[in-house]
Amino acid sequence: MRPAPANTSPAPAGSHPAATAWWALLVTTVMQATMSFALLAPTGIAPEIAAAVGVPSSYVGYHVSLAYGAGMVMSLYSGLIIRRFGPVRANQAAVTFGALGSLLATAGVLPLMALGSLVMGVGIGLTTPAASHLLARFTPAHRRNLIFSIKQTGVPLGGILAGIVGPPIAVAFGWRWSLVAVVAFAIAVVLAAQPSRDRWDDDRDPNVRLRGNPFHDLAIVFRVPALKWLLIAGFWLSLVQLSFVGFLVTILVEEIGFTLLAAGFLLSLSQAAGVGGRTLWGFVADRVQNGLGVLLVLCSASFAVMLAAMTLTPAWPPLAVQILFVLLALTAVGWNGVHVAETARLSPPGLVGAATGASVSLVGLGALVGPSSFATVYNIIGSYAHAFGLLAVAGAFSIVCLWLSRAAAKGDA
Repeated sequence: MRPAPANTSPAPAGSHPAATAWWALLVTTVMQATMSFALLAPTGIAPEIAAAVGVPSSYVGYHVSLAYGAGMVMSLYSGLIIRRFGPVRANQAAVTFGALGSLLATAGVLPLMALGSLVMGVGIGLTTPAASHLLARFTPAHRRNLIFSIKQTGVPLGGILAGIVGPPIAVAFGWRWSLVAVVAFAIAVVLAAQPSRDRWDDDRDPNVRLRGNPFHDLAIVFRVPALKWLLIAGFWLSLVQLSFVGFLVTILVEEIGFTLLAAGFLLSLSQAAGVGGRTLWGFVADRVQNGLGVLLVLCSASFAVMLAAMTLTPAWPPLAVQILFVLLALTAVGWNGVHVAETARLSPPGLVGAATGASVSLVGLGALVGPSSFATVYNIIGSYAHAFGLLAVAGAFSIVCLWLSRAAAKGDA
């Protein structure tokens, strides 16, 4: 039986059983974690890959940038794909692309590894809009920030997996087997999501044309000033986050003197802080009913920590290094859930998917520009610590954009 044409507006929040909403949250969070695991697995073993392939470890920045560059393009079409096939099928496709990208990277040949990064990026461009489309149907307004923030913990959870799983496997069996572990995990997740597909993709419309103009919805989204400035802030925030996460292990091993296993542990610890931060900030935003204000506080704190990171040297005590990067994770990694929730809140009716797609596109642009720029700055000045100055500048721009978004939102109230 062909599914009925989709209703372009999400079902009223709270019209679904609470158990269904929490189950949808679990499924979307696991899928988000799987994509993050795929993306960050190479960063957790970057020194091993670099030694085997014969390139500098800083090249890991170009992997992250290529992936998010492809994700930026795909996210423009995510709204059409989600409406045509449904959010569960779109997420399954995303995780499959993540697995294919990891498999290509095992070739150990730069052109195929670059292609793998691009393939992985296709999945990155689909997963967040698909999850937002699904959760917007099930989430009550008074729990929006918390639910979306919990879902976004999938990103640092994937980082934890990359830090815990990748380095030990690379040391014991070789770096390729770390990526094979990603492929196996992704296949299991795709199969586990299949039973929910018929129930949750019931609003898909097979008559939606994939050749439609994705910029039509984007034009509507950018006519909302508060939403426009919030989305632009996402560009600067992602530039900071992906540069920090993408280079953490490399900085610790090559500039501070940590072992690969110790650096992988700190990557996992910082991502655990990101999980806690995203949940905490979502809870706080719901309690104070001021998501934009919470984002401003986070960005200001992140800016201060990045200034401190510019003084980082091998003489720092290991505990101080750990505290610094955990604080940076709490702030520079903790913003995403509240940002996605505010994007959904400020979106025009029926355009949550399109607005989230626009958000992912700008986040992807930040990830495209950020790690590659960070790598370039390092290659020029020869200091990862001093390269944090670039991230501090980006943090300052994010603060300005959030102030403009908050002012516009107050004007529309």
